Amino acid sequence: ETNWGEIAELEEEHEQEKDVMRPQLKKDHVVVRSCDLPKDGRELYFGGMTFDDLSQIKHQGKRRKAIDERKLAYFDLVQRFGEVTDFRPKWRNGFMFVAFSSPDIAAQVLVQLSSYEERVKVHRLMKEEQTLRRRSTKITPPPSYYVRWPKDMKPS
Repeated sequence: ETNWGEIAELEEEHEQEKDVMRPQLKKDHVVVRSCDLPKDGRELYFGGMTFDDLSQIKHQGKRRKAIDERKLAYFDLVQRFGEVTDFRPKWRNGFMFVAFSSPDIAAQVLVQLSSYEERVKVHRLMKEEQTLRRRSTKITPPPSYYVRWPKDMKPS
């Protein structure tokens, strides 16, 4: 069972380290401040997200905590590029929809993260940051995910 109190403490601790908009975890959903802008050209689909490598952690409580921290790390990954106005993960299915504040930001994310080599660079940077914070690097999202426009929404 997920300890949501621990997640809230982690979010507060991280919030103090970095002044950015943070998500709230509620069960399997992350709630982010939404805006009323249409999502045309601002939304991206991220697929291939995984937590399989964390199954090596034998202690169930530590494994659950690592999974929850990775969920937050996926949000950290996308908010590095600009303001996130909508974040709709489907953790069990390994994908998420992310809407940014502008189509330009979404296009930049798509260009940069479409390259596996670029995703590896981002992965290494995130691991270095975890090391500096004296946190486990296991929570860093592996670069095996992919990014594309949602099938029903492509920019004009």
